Amino acid sequence: MRFRVDLSSATPRRSSAHDVLENGSFSNARLSSLSTRLRDALGSRVKALSILHRSTQQRALSEALPTTPSTVFIGLILDQEHAFRLVDHGPAAVEAPSPTTEAFRELWGNKAELRRFQDGSITESVVWEVRDSDERTHIPAMIVRHILDLHFGIRGDSVSSWQSGFDALLRLPPSIASQYRASGFKAALTAFQKLTSSIKTISTALPLAVVNISPVAPELRYTSVFAPVSVPARAAPTLPLCSRYVPLISLNLEFEKSARWPDDLVAIQKMKMAFMERIAQALTEDMPGLLARVAIVSPTGTLPTTEQAQLEITTADGWAFALRIWHDREATLLDRILHSPPAAYSPNDLENARIARRSYTRRFIAAPRHHRAVATLHHQFTAFGGTVRLVKRWLAAHWLLRLHVSEEAVEIICAAVFAGVGSVRAPNTRERGFGCVIRLLSDWDGSEGMTVPLYAASDPGPDTYSSSAAGAKGVWSLKTEADPDGFMWTLDAPDVVGARRVRALAQATHAYLRGVESGVLAVSVSFSDSWTVSQPSSFENSGRVLGYVHSSGRGLRFRRKAPTSCAPAVFSECNSKFLHLGR
Repeated sequence: MRFRVDLSSATPRRSSAHDVLENGSFSNARLSSLSTRLRDALGSRVKALSILHRSTQQRALSEALPTTPSTVFIGLILDQEHAFRLVDHGPAAVEAPSPTTEAFRELWGNKAELRRFQDGSITESVVWEVRDSDERTHIPAMIVRHILDLHFGIRGDSVSSWQSGFDALLRLPPSIASQYRASGFKAALTAFQKLTSSIKTISTALPLAVVNISPVAPELRYTSVFAPVSVPARAAPTLPLCSRYVPLISLNLEFEKSARWPDDLVAIQKMKMAFMERIAQALTEDMPGLLARVAIVSPTGTLPTTEQAQLEITTADGWAFALRIWHDREATLLDRILHSPPAAYSPNDLENARIARRSYTRRFIAAPRHHRAVATLHHQFTAFGGTVRLVKRWLAAHWLLRLHVSEEAVEIICAAVFAGVGSVRAPNTRERGFGCVIRLLSDWDGSEGMTVPLYAASDPGPDTYSSSAAGAKGVWSLKTEADPDGFMWTLDAPDVVGARRVRALAQATHAYLRGVESGVLAVSVSFSDSWTVSQPSSFENSGRVLGYVHSSGRGLRFRRKAPTSCAPAVFSECNSKFLHLGR
């Protein structure tokens, strides 16, 4: 984490003669004091703290001391275990103020207060108020700004970092966010738990008992681009048309095993729809204000033996869920077709069974296990969820998310940066995590498989499942312990063109970020809602294109020459097109 601090607004502070002599100048004495204060305040939250500034410039002999730097950079290496804690504990409360208590109050100023905790202890404390997990990542920045303002008179607007700019990319505009009644990952999880409890309550009215309801949606594993929102039916008419859209949160429902299920694939699908209709009726009667209906979501021409319907549920609070029923007998029947004698079924029937089996494995076997693994990574690594969201936002800005790169594939690639290197070297901020993923994509040749240790040995589920590359259009192979072939989420995309596009954009973005980091480019990184790209201005001998890229959309902006290995047609492909990001 890095901060740029403008010292021109700092209140002049007198330094003792000892400090000046010890550090060589008034300027160095002030920087030493600044470093000491920050180290005392941050404590175990950081592993290292460094203050950098430009070297002293040449000066006339008549000048007695070197000039004071007007700008310094504060760099922090965070300790993931302690960096984002909400409370800083000080000395225990005593009747007579001790030197330790006085030093704690002097360090924190009006932020220090006496607090009683659940164990009965009363201590001097500093509590940082945050509303959600995104704000919690700002606690180190809050501490830096508070200390600089309290002890050095440096106002908050004189301290800048990349963090706020990246945060804006993952938040809905305030004008839209203020319209929603509830939002956030915790609110979505609470709504899911409430719905799960309701379904299990009405299961007594069903022929079979509900065994499990498992989530398979990024909104419930902290990796959706924007935080999930709810739109109650009574509030929808007051919202603009574009704000009434609520993404469906996907769930899988599993009944207890029973021999009463039919032994035919077509009949099983009909039975699922009958169960959905019964669940919808019972939920509507049990929960006033809830809307539930069975929706046929498969495209026209889909075979009747494959999954066709889902139960769409909108709660009274405005949360929307899509529920599908998992029945393990389907896999047995499909495998019976695939392993039957060649003359038993036509080639067309065999291909349809192969497609249905692949869809079944992805939806009911791979997706729940992937969901659990990604949710575990989010809780293990503070920066993981934010990194995934930023990478998805970046891909969406280039029309690549979902169409060319699935959300699960993005999560596995990001897991390679965290789980692949271990907790010691894993990024501690999502901004650094984003940079690491971009570097990985810029260096990785998509034709070479990537092995990611995603699943824990204790994770329940099958040891492996097949994702054969037979008939695959995608060129990426993301191998995990459960998927040794690596094509579960990349079977159809990205193809050769899409993979090359991702790598070219990653290389250009990585070069750009390095330029910003080194100070060569006095601009800020941008993800935008719309892009305008001028025609290439010149060509190098290597065939690389130099074009002017600039953003005219919401968010941070930039305009620079962008060298890439793309053909000229790539630059004009997205010209004057609107991007619907994260949706």
